[in-house]
Amino acid sequence: MALIIPTPDEVNALFRAALSSDLFGNPGIASRTEMLAILHEVRAWASANSVTAQAILSVVTNAEQDVYLVGMKGGGYTCFSSDDPAPGKGVVYFNFDARFEIKQEGKANAPLHNYIAFLHEMGHAKQWIETPEFFNGSLQNKPDFAKVIKTAAQNMAMRTGNCSFGDAGRALKLQNLRLTKPTWSVRIENDNLMRHEWPMCDESGHVRRAYTDLVML
Repeated sequence: MALIIPTPDEVNALFRAALSSDLFGNPGIASRTEMLAILHEVRAWASANSVTAQAILSVVTNAEQDVYLVGMKGGGYTCFSSDDPAPGKGVVYFNFDARFEIKQEGKANAPLHNYIAFLHEMGHAKQWIETPEFFNGSLQNKPDFAKVIKTAAQNMAMRTGNCSFGDAGRALKLQNLRLTKPTWSVRIENDNLMRHEWPMCDESGHVRRAYTDLVML
């Protein structure tokens, strides 16, 4: 089945609870025709600019697992959610009206191409397809996870200068930065940046970002 682009009626039937939120502006849902046109544009951009982007699209499109693609406009949010709308299925939510920038110390923010931001979320779908343990929590208590949390906490504490390593570590473990089950955002995000987003940026001539430097406008 692989990549599924539902109609707005199907989106409302399957994902009503996730989309009915004043916090996200009760967004409009892109039509299937609109989403197919956008996906065609993304594929063309990937073919011209990034072999990594091409690989992400290939894996998600040809996977045995179902991945739904829900496009929002006039509000909304951007994320990948595992085991949604049912166990063994996933969904990429993306607000195609949003624009993204990268914070740069001492300089103006740099733009992040909208397609890279979209393919970042598709990268999470690829992670889920290839390594579902990231999302079901079976790796959460392993030594490598603790090591990654410690490193990220040290970086956060040094960058902010107003919290201890311990406080930063607890914050990273508790923050609900992604709609994954369970939250395991540091390991998931770092893997996605290193294997997917950063190579796409390098291949297409865009600025890389650090884990926390993304601004959605």
